[in-house]
Amino acid sequence: MKKKVTRNVGILIIILIILFFLFYFITNIITKYTGFFIIDFDKNFETCLKEKTIILYINSNAPEKTLSNLEIKDYLENIKIFNCLRNNEYCYNKNINYFPTWFIEGKKIEGDVSLEFLADVTECE
Repeated sequence: MKKKVTRNVGILIIILIILFFLFYFITNIITKYTGFFIIDFDKNFETCLKEKTIILYINSNAPEKTLSNLEIKDYLENIKIFNCLRNNEYCYNKNINYFPTWFIEGKKIEGDVSLEFLADVTECE
């Protein structure tokens, strides 16, 4: 009886290993042909953003509303935000005349940015 249980457990473990590798290869094939990931890699993207120098300049009486309209609103907690309404002279000295304005790794970008553009500029995946 004990040999039968041990054999069944061994077969179950082998089946689980086969299923794991089958899932791994299928997700790789789907990613390769579609460009979409089956597994969520947002945490890696957020970690990468934290390591980059990103500053967003806005000019708003209602910053929460302004930020909620940005395309990358879900990733703003990893980005330094400066409201020029509070210190207009500082923004003037930085030659910031359009809002939103981004400084991403020292590169000035005026206007809203897409998630794809942010990933490309920061080299975060």
